[in-house]
Amino acid sequence: GRAEARRLLYWFIDKFDREVTALIAKPRIAGGRGRRWGEPEPVAAFSAAIVWHFDYLSYLLERRQWIAGERMTA
Repeated sequence: GRAEARRLLYWFIDKFDREVTALIAKPRIAGGRGRRWGEPEPVAAFSAAIVWHFDYLSYLLERRQWIAGERMTA
């Protein structure tokens, strides 16, 4: 229901941003054009995190009609 939708929204906004977006996109944006990817550790952490998040999304979609539950709520 709505609580699950809020939980998943928080997951995307906070956890996904912190564990995925912040590792790759933000340093690239802050660094400007022409910068290389830099150290391999953030890339490895990003790779592991993105796999985990997509696996979780797949898990939800395999078991539910909608990501947040069995029916869409208003």
